[in-house]
Amino acid sequence: MHKVHFTGIERDGSPARVPVIMMQSASSRDDAFGYILDEEAGWTVEVPEGVYHTQAVMGESHDELPVDSLILFPELKVDRDLEVVLDARKAVPIEIRTSQPVMQDGIATYFTYRTIGNRRLAFGAMNFPSVEALAVTPTAQVQEGTFEFSSRWQLAAPRVTVKVGRDTLLVRPTIRSPEISGTKRWKLADGDADGKLKGKIAVITSKEQGDWNSKFDGLKERGAAAVIVVGPDGSPMWQPWQPTGDRDPLPALMITHDRGQVLLDRLRKGGGTVEVTGRFQTPYLYEVMQVSPGRVPEKIVHDVNWRNTALVDSHYPATGSDRYAKDQRFGWRPWQIYSLDAQMETQRVLPTANRRAEYVSSGDTQWQHIVQHMHTWESNSRLRGGLTDGPRSYRAGETVKERWFAPVVRPAVTSATRTGDVLAIQVPEFVDADGHTGYAGGSDTTDTVKARFYRDGKLVEERDSLRGTFTAAERDAEYRMELSTARTSETWRYATATESAWTFRSARTQGTQALPLLGVDYDIPADLEGRVPKGLPVPLGFTAKGAKTFKAELSYDDGKTWKPIPVLPLGQGRYTALVGHKKTETGVSLRVTVTGDKGNRFEQTVTRAYGVR
Repeated sequence: MHKVHFTGIERDGSPARVPVIMMQSASSRDDAFGYILDEEAGWTVEVPEGVYHTQAVMGESHDELPVDSLILFPELKVDRDLEVVLDARKAVPIEIRTSQPVMQDGIATYFTYRTIGNRRLAFGAMNFPSVEALAVTPTAQVQEGTFEFSSRWQLAAPRVTVKVGRDTLLVRPTIRSPEISGTKRWKLADGDADGKLKGKIAVITSKEQGDWNSKFDGLKERGAAAVIVVGPDGSPMWQPWQPTGDRDPLPALMITHDRGQVLLDRLRKGGGTVEVTGRFQTPYLYEVMQVSPGRVPEKIVHDVNWRNTALVDSHYPATGSDRYAKDQRFGWRPWQIYSLDAQMETQRVLPTANRRAEYVSSGDTQWQHIVQHMHTWESNSRLRGGLTDGPRSYRAGETVKERWFAPVVRPAVTSATRTGDVLAIQVPEFVDADGHTGYAGGSDTTDTVKARFYRDGKLVEERDSLRGTFTAAERDAEYRMELSTARTSETWRYATATESAWTFRSARTQGTQALPLLGVDYDIPADLEGRVPKGLPVPLGFTAKGAKTFKAELSYDDGKTWKPIPVLPLGQGRYTALVGHKKTETGVSLRVTVTGDKGNRFEQTVTRAYGVR
């Protein structure tokens, strides 16, 4: 047995407390985990001789621009008593280079993966955007087993930029700041001094966190158009901006003490003018997974370019009254276990009626995107409700278009099989035109779902979904599945109710066989409000694979009366129609009927499937 003594050093050279120290070897019984609370004493552990994957999380530094440091020794050889210094000064900040200005928007995570013998060792940690940077110590190439270090970044266009002369200052809005739209040119004024502030942007200094809130009403009464808070010396300035709830009386921006000295110098010299630009509907986002296999290089520099990135052209419509929604994109490496609940992600504020360029790392990283159509009150857990795509990776240089909640949103079969006398059916209640799927519940909406299962014309069972297993007869029989949905909410304008029915025949077969359920995919050229133009004909697309006949109808009065839609078959189950729409305050309802082989049939009615502008 050998003693290993750990001590820590902060980035400023002072003795450090260390919250996490891990030593792991080829045998789990030799592992050791500890921490340092007494900076002078350190931590001593006794372990058997061997090679240990050793790492320590130093935690964020205590300054205006906090840096989290990770100390790594992937192959620490213990063959005698050792003194190990965990020196945060040797950790080098990771640099993510983008072609456009960015700020951290959402948590940053980092991971290590190591194989030693038969063991697979995985570790992950996270930081909120208040942490300015992540630093990691360089390592030698790992000689035995495998090693990977990776870090995950969510970087978005700054919501607000402030230009002072040629300098662009890094500022953040307070959590309750009203939005700033477009570019404003405001004169600087000392908000801590007496006097009128009409039409000016006031600059105030803070002595401690939060002391600025009590000053905002007074600044507003004195006529200030906005305020910039220069933070306390040595304190970070970050709050997670939210679009809902009580608002500050005027737009309020925060800047750290050292960065804010530019503004204070201007005031001392008589003021001047600043240019403030607000872009709260962020036009671009970078989803970066930086990967270092085998070793950590002397300095990690990740250039986002077309050799390691794909472009996702994302469209987020306004589904109702909410101007903001929520989204999360989960990312995981091949060695990680797929589980959205186990991923470290917070929810992001997402402007609706918005198109956003999303630059996503390509390669063997898997991604999965979830979008909630409304702004929910909770932010720290996995989104519930909404729509999700399937796990996928991206090719370098690839461009992908994604339309979320694009009409027609309706129930659709994603899986239908028979094994013996058991039918296994999966019908999500909400599927959009791009195939994103979702289920009733999980949102602050009122969802109603009723399902009915028939065999040879007789009702066998009623449920609250068409998801799960159903008992079939051994002989050949006719089955019919019906699904009724309704969603009532100011945040949900279209697809307010649906009626769907699948009729098919089935008999027992060997093994597992797909069931011959028909369906219809829709392609409606709607805008980001879910509407098509009135007057001029627009193309409506329908795809009904396996169809022998196809019929479509529309209604302007929620299904009281119906008008046939003349469709042109294009082959392979595709149909198109040119339809001129009249004005409607409620929306256009659709009804389709499809027939196939052996009496198979599909019928679907979608109330208020889309709108007309």
